[in-house]
Amino acid sequence: MSDPHSQWHGQWHGQSPSYSYGQSQSQSEDHREYLTYGYISNTFGPQPAESYQMILFKVDPRVVVAFRHHSHPGAYFVYIQPSLPSPSQLMTNNGPAWLLDYAVRDGGSVVPQQIWFPQGHGDWRRYVEQAEFHIPVFFTNADGALGVPVVNAAGGHMTLLDANQPAPLGDRTTTKIRICWPGYQPSEHQVQLRDQTPARNPVTLERLVKHVGSRVRQFLSDCMQVQSADPRWAVGYGGINVNEVMLIGVVQVSAGSWMPMLQLMERVVM
Repeated sequence: MSDPHSQWHGQWHGQSPSYSYGQSQSQSEDHREYLTYGYISNTFGPQPAESYQMILFKVDPRVVVAFRHHSHPGAYFVYIQPSLPSPSQLMTNNGPAWLLDYAVRDGGSVVPQQIWFPQGHGDWRRYVEQAEFHIPVFFTNADGALGVPVVNAAGGHMTLLDANQPAPLGDRTTTKIRICWPGYQPSEHQVQLRDQTPARNPVTLERLVKHVGSRVRQFLSDCMQVQSADPRWAVGYGGINVNEVMLIGVVQVSAGSWMPMLQLMERVVM
């Protein structure tokens, strides 16, 4: 089967962009800088990150340009609404804008992962190409800091912004959290997106972070029992410890799957 990354690019090969989005207001115009400095690009790589824009917005990825705004330091916004409509996070003179990414914050290395995709052209077409996607979700603290230590997230010790708001993952009852840490076998864990009340309400953002944090912590604990194929990213004795991993946010990669964006607190992996 051909690489879906190539499929994403091939969908638009040779086509000319036919979209334009004005940005003439008091903001920094960074255009496509997010493909170099953003978390999505640093997690999955620049080319998969660009291809991701196609499945998120259902447009030629070359027209997805981002801008920064003084009210949200480090954030990259776009005027294009994601394929699955969602409330905008910023209102500007030119209209509503959606938060696409953040520039990587000071600290250690972002954990690189191979973006997961369904096997088989039929599943890829159904669950990726034809699916509607949510905008990425970033976990911001009440003090404005980005990300939550995995151990704190798993333990429920956090002060998130909008902690008690419904997690913005749509109306599904479950989803899968997929982790592709370098040097280890990919992992998948199902999490509940509805609470246990009779009304089966969507889980809160805080509960979602706890779910994802718990899955990442368990994954890293399991990694300590096996040898890594990439010593630079080995987990356990003499390597990376769960206490130094930050959970930044989650990115939807298929109709029923999300992947976490992770960053080391201080360690720089070369």
